[in-house]
Amino acid sequence: MTRKAATVGDMGTDHDGFPPTPIIAGSQDIFIDHKPAARVGDPLAPHAKPGSPPHDRVITTGSKTVFFNGKPAALTGSEVGCGGVIIGSSSVMIGDIVPPMSAPLNISGLFDGHFCLLDGETGAPFQHFAYGMTSTKGLVEGVIDANGNTSKVKGEAEENLTLDYVFQTRIGLR
Repeated sequence: MTRKAATVGDMGTDHDGFPPTPIIAGSQDIFIDHKPAARVGDPLAPHAKPGSPPHDRVITTGSKTVFFNGKPAALTGSEVGCGGVIIGSSSVMIGDIVPPMSAPLNISGLFDGHFCLLDGETGAPFQHFAYGMTSTKGLVEGVIDANGNTSKVKGEAEENLTLDYVFQTRIGLR
């Protein structure tokens, strides 16, 4: 649910005949609409009613996902310890929906490696060569493609590949 961030000056509602009072302190370095941002634990002005002594008020609930100076951000609808809730009208909205846990990422085949065999003089790829290379999965054999590449060895982690042998498969080639 998205609610507005509370700031100094926003009101804590009345309760049981006690009048509403404003938030009187907040963050010293986070400002919303040029007013200090309110957080859980920040005070409201004390209030009293005839026949009852004044009592202190503090913000007791706030955002589950947004923190100001290490304290949960106070929101419209946040509870006040002695009763009532915070009402306000800042321009900052805080969405307080925690995203659901996603399934672990499948990294199978995330890593791959191969060799590219090029002519040292011309830079052209070799063709018609058979090869054998070793990975943690064992010996991989094949024929290089038209670009001079061996097949790719895929795995879940980085590993060293070793090119064990290469030989021509056609006579008369360099």
